[in-house]
Amino acid sequence: MVAGPVAVALALVATLATAAAAQTRAWVQIEAQPSLREAEARARAYAGAFDDVQGHALGSGWFAIVLGPYDPDAAAQRLGTLLRERLVPRDSFVTDGRNFRAQFWPPEGSAPAAAAGPAEQAATDAAPPADQAVAQPAQQAEGAARDESPAEARRSEAALTRAEREALQTALQWFGFYSAAIDGAFGPGTRGAMQGWQSAEGFEPTGVLTTLQRERLLSSWRDAVAAIGLARVDEAEAGIVIDLPLGLVAFDRYEPPFVHFSD
Repeated sequence: MVAGPVAVALALVATLATAAAAQTRAWVQIEAQPSLREAEARARAYAGAFDDVQGHALGSGWFAIVLGPYDPDAAAQRLGTLLRERLVPRDSFVTDGRNFRAQFWPPEGSAPAAAAGPAEQAATDAAPPADQAVAQPAQQAEGAARDESPAEARRSEAALTRAEREALQTALQWFGFYSAAIDGAFGPGTRGAMQGWQSAEGFEPTGVLTTLQRERLLSSWRDAVAAIGLARVDEAEAGIVIDLPLGLVAFDRYEPPFVHFSD
């Protein structure tokens, strides 16, 4: 007669232990997509910039892209850091995962990369594969620069000023990849523009530009602006201020209230 209550008590303890364990895990949800194909594409892009990307089907029929898992406090800190550095959408949030269903990312059969600590990341970045150990010194001797890892790119991007962020958006806009406001906020629109530019230039479309990629983008933009002599013209007599390609056009004449330029 004692076995029954004991068994019930043990089952209750096991249930509470499972629930408590679940409460120690949390994720940062950064996106949700309405189709598995879109979610896989976005997870793949984020995986180029983050080491701990996961994808889970949701009970609502959508598919979540998340980072983690972490303990709840660490998840909150991680979210705060990502939002301050503008590396994830502004509506990202911490979730306990209770609405997660089947996991679709990383793909079945691939081992998710564990987030490396600073020392591990430094060792990984510093040590090339064995088959490259001989080639690398020769490349460095020729002046070739090693590009940043995704983690390094995120850190260097976080140090940019607002003016530097706006310059990158302006350059992306100039080349037709970006069409939203020049505000220095790197949301989904800017990330998508960066991915588009990276793909067009033959880089992995991570959505986070490395220092070398930022320099290449800005240099190309400045060269293009210089080639046409784009400059701001203040025509007091006509009462206008306008940006004109002075390498292509020149002042011709006034016909008040108009001013004419010819090529």
